[in-house]
Amino acid sequence: NHLIYYPNNEYYYPPLYFWLSAALVKFFLLFKTMPTTLEQAHLTFYLPLRFVSLIFSSVSLMLIWKILDKFKLEKAIKISTFTFILFLPTFANFSIYLGHNILLFFLLTMFTYLISKDGWQLNNYKMASILGIIFGLAILTKFDAIIIFPAFIIFLLISKKKDQLVNFLAIFLLCTLITGGWWYIANYINLGWFYNREIFTASLSTFNPPFSIEYYTANVIGSALITFFAT
Repeated sequence: NHLIYYPNNEYYYPPLYFWLSAALVKFFLLFKTMPTTLEQAHLTFYLPLRFVSLIFSSVSLMLIWKILDKFKLEKAIKISTFTFILFLPTFANFSIYLGHNILLFFLLTMFTYLISKDGWQLNNYKMASILGIIFGLAILTKFDAIIIFPAFIIFLLISKKKDQLVNFLAIFLLCTLITGGWWYIANYINLGWFYNREIFTASLSTFNPPFSIEYYTANVIGSALITFFAT
């Protein structure tokens, strides 16, 4: 019944990004000695992991350019759209940052790029498997990936032949379950919910509830200006 305090909220997220980071750290240790302090670990691993984030963000931008190609836009519109995305302050900030957001962005961009490719139909079960695996990896990175699912369903309904829709979705969902859905099912079996609600509550313990402090709205707006436009 006691509330556990944690300094941040990363621990209740799905594990894919942290598994990849741990694997990279083990790889780096093949060439370096084990750090003995947190400061040494920061210097040893921080910049290489930021470089990995830069790779993910750079490939994502390349895919976005290819996606824009599919729309047959005027050159000026294509360039201005790409430039808008490129210079979004939040994207510029997390594109070289340690965290799962850039991995999630990469996976969802890859997903969008694949469904924008010409020529595939709902009887292409290889494509269903690949999309299911990518989507599974996305939800194993962060649950926010679920936002693309209803859009994907609408896309299938309005743009493809529907006679193979059930089979396509069955394969897609099976691959999603095997790749990433198992983590949520395991949590539900072990904890009674899809994530540890006790730890989630603990992560919010240092935040003020909405409108609980004086000038709450002004503080929120000011914070948004600082973290978005000032960035």
